[in-house]
Amino acid sequence: MVGASALQVSQVLAIFVLGGEPERDYYAVRLAHEVPGDVFVSSPGAGAEQRYRPLEESGRLRLSWEAVDTVTNFSTMFGKLVSAGVTHVLLVTSPYHMRRA
Repeated sequence: MVGASALQVSQVLAIFVLGGEPERDYYAVRLAHEVPGDVFVSSPGAGAEQRYRPLEESGRLRLSWEAVDTVTNFSTMFGKLVSAGVTHVLLVTSPYHMRRA
């Protein structure tokens, strides 16, 4: 995973996490310290509420449990991203998942 310092953070308005693995959750919480804006999480794995607690407490978490696959990870969150005025996202997923993402 690439750190936010390698990116133009000023263009990133949100972090978008494709759920499924706890490592993605932990990474997103760490990344949120470097990237302003909300963190949109689509269908994370069991125990995610605990992992995302710091973001929930700060009011930055936008969590959805609606997705059932990679396509619906995006389609169920698209309206929420648009409604929030998000034009750029920093995608958090696993390397093997990027081809589908």
